[in-house]
Amino acid sequence: MIKTRDPITFSIGWRKFQSIPVFTMQDESMKGESKMRMIKYTPKFGHCYAVFYAPTFPVGTTFLGIQNLEDGDASNFRICTTGVIVEMNT
Repeated sequence: MIKTRDPITFSIGWRKFQSIPVFTMQDESMKGESKMRMIKYTPKFGHCYAVFYAPTFPVGTTFLGIQNLEDGDASNFRICTTGVIVEMNT
């Protein structure tokens, strides 16, 4: 599980950059309306959306997120997210 606002290094295409994602889920509790609700942790089984600042990429591009487990030591890392870009706001 990953916590919202933890720094993650993303690898998208040829670029690698660090960003701070905010994880959200679609809330359909209201009649006819669908809103995005922020969650504190990623769900253990299932999926969620991640909103973060990044360079412009086409929709459908896959990405990989890497989290460092210890500060300053590059040998201690784990792949924490995988996904695809579903929407772009420019």
